Amino acid sequence: MTRFADTKVATREGGIETLPEAPFLYVPLSAHRGHFARPVVQAGDRVLKHQLIARADDPFSAHVHAPVSGHVAGIREITEPDGTRVPVLMLRNDFEGACAASSDVWEGDPPPEAIADLLAEAGLVGEGGAQFPTALKYRSAGQHASAFIVNGAECEPYLTADYALMRERTAALFEGIRLVNTLLRARDVVIVIEDHNRDLEAVFAPYLAQECYAGYRVQILTEGYPQGSARQVVLAVTGRELAPSLHPSAEGFVVSNVGTVVAACRALKERLPVVTRIVTVSGEGAGEGGNYDVPIGTPVGHLLGLHGVSPRRHTIVLGGPMMGRPVTDWTTPVAKGSGGILVLPRESVTQENCIGCARCVEACPMRLMPLKYDEGWRRSDPGMLKRYRLDACIECGACEYSCPANVPLMASIKAGKALIRGEKS
Repeated sequence: MTRFADTKVATREGGIETLPEAPFLYVPLSAHRGHFARPVVQAGDRVLKHQLIARADDPFSAHVHAPVSGHVAGIREITEPDGTRVPVLMLRNDFEGACAASSDVWEGDPPPEAIADLLAEAGLVGEGGAQFPTALKYRSAGQHASAFIVNGAECEPYLTADYALMRERTAALFEGIRLVNTLLRARDVVIVIEDHNRDLEAVFAPYLAQECYAGYRVQILTEGYPQGSARQVVLAVTGRELAPSLHPSAEGFVVSNVGTVVAACRALKERLPVVTRIVTVSGEGAGEGGNYDVPIGTPVGHLLGLHGVSPRRHTIVLGGPMMGRPVTDWTTPVAKGSGGILVLPRESVTQENCIGCARCVEACPMRLMPLKYDEGWRRSDPGMLKRYRLDACIECGACEYSCPANVPLMASIKAGKALIRGEKS
């Protein structure tokens, strides 16, 4: 596992705050890779907060709801780092905060058979980054899962959004776990945290003592990156190493990020869709930074402008420093899977050709050969990329971090996966 200097201290102790809303929002219509929701509104329409504005057309997409009230300004496309064009729906905020009428709230708990449908209705996707539709994940596991693992291992540097959520919204976290597990019926319910967050054990203790949460346990993971990835978490909790072709849910191991579980609580108890998320703003150029409850679709530039950040002096990363992506367009929006916005020093880096040292191979937690992905992408050879199991790459970035030649391995990995997807389409 890769270890980093303590870059979390700047934002770890502060509470979750709110900031002034942006006048324009760019709400992503994408969920899991290559799957988009279909708009059900058009330019000029007035929408209310929580109103459905785009409908999922397939199981791998997710419903999208208005994060603010206002008017639809249109649809545009933004470019992902791998060159993929993805649509966003532009909303002009009227700052009135008028909400759509919510569906009737259940008296008591919703029946287990209704839970997946309610989560799909609320537009839940994994908040850890992959944005896989939550209802589909839970359905694929079926009932009587072996383990329900609630992932609070926030192992990337700088990010503390999940820690803040666990500390401040503990009641919603535990209720979300309980409600989801009425569907999963997992025998083992585990909340995973890192050892530098042991103070959360005292926060969790009053809940673990309650009868309705009997049998839940906390497991401490040794610090290191990428310890928080689903496969590494399953290995740490169960001792089982999954083959790259096996999805944890299909094997009865359901791993959900803590933010996803809190969102599930709101969807199941209050019938509220996902329209905000907690985001860490941090990095050497972000001043004090902090953790903020941000409407989905908020432009990166709006948040950084509130922190006095200049785009000319810094590198801006959406997500964490390892798995995040550099952004140059300040209208790039916060998505449901965006855990951070980092303001890092702009450095002049000299890139060299691969020197064959194999440090990327040593660093890879999936035992892959990342140097072959750069070669395969440059050759435009999808066959080579598949032979070296690019599909098993979890995009943790440990290979690029360890590369002494500064080969842009993550760019070639993302572009290589797009190359394979294009071959299949």
